[in-house]
Amino acid sequence: MPRRASIAAANRIKNQFIGQKVDLCSIVNAKSGNCSEDCIFCSQSVHYDTTATTYPLLEEDEVLERAKKMEESGAEHFGLVTSG
Repeated sequence: MPRRASIAAANRIKNQFIGQKVDLCSIVNAKSGNCSEDCIFCSQSVHYDTTATTYPLLEEDEVLERAKKMEESGAEHFGLVTSG
């Protein structure tokens, strides 16, 4: 199936089951850099010299504050991502 047809088919299925509804979500990078994994594509790996910002796991209070701000902005889902 050509790409355009695949996208159209996926859109029809989504509309059938979900309609035009859009869920807003937000993520926070809760820990950045110094990852021990050797993923060649990732700028957070400790194995490569990059300009990615590095910081330890955020404190619980800061994560909760960010989650509340995102909720106030309309986000219905909130996720945490971390290096490693």
